[in-house]
Amino acid sequence: MLKRITQSPYLNLLSGLILLITSGYEVIAHIDDAALGIHHGIMLFSLIQIVKVIPEIMHGLTEIEEADETMAPECCPMCPNLADGTLSAHVTLPSTARSN
Repeated sequence: MLKRITQSPYLNLLSGLILLITSGYEVIAHIDDAALGIHHGIMLFSLIQIVKVIPEIMHGLTEIEEADETMAPECCPMCPNLADGTLSAHVTLPSTARSN
């Protein structure tokens, strides 16, 4: 359970965004200083974390989109399908009503 939580791409994205925001604030607050600080390293780490998570989230979104396309509901015979693929007045009948 703990392994699943710690490897969650959404948790990693959230923590990366929080680190990016807080380190960005520190970089802006110390813009006058010419020296590198810890906040610069944290900013770089947060950017790497965010970039690492993006492919996993995009893969998940692609799978959701593919599942949505394959799981399209069957329409009743009276349901007019428009040319663009959308349905107007969509009604899904139970399987017993469709067999008539």
